[in-house]
Amino acid sequence: MAVIEIGTQRVEVPSGSRLAPVCAQNDLPVVFGCRAGRCGACLVQVLAGGDNLSEPTAKEARLLEVLVADHDWRLACQCVVLGDVRLRYV
Repeated sequence: MAVIEIGTQRVEVPSGSRLAPVCAQNDLPVVFGCRAGRCGACLVQVLAGGDNLSEPTAKEARLLEVLVADHDWRLACQCVVLGDVRLRYV
């Protein structure tokens, strides 16, 4: 099991869960657009547990390069949760 924390909300999910459906099913405060890693609407900052998310795909890495320079940002629609993470959606 893994704990996802976004703001004041926490939810426990099975390890290996995709972050986008988890957010939708649990009313976590992340807005999604294309859900395909192309629009950047679901950009989240990883505050803790970044190593507990799947590695960025090449497509995600390209968009992150355009949107932000820091390594602590991810597209929630592209993430698989492997362990506990703390995120911030802006």
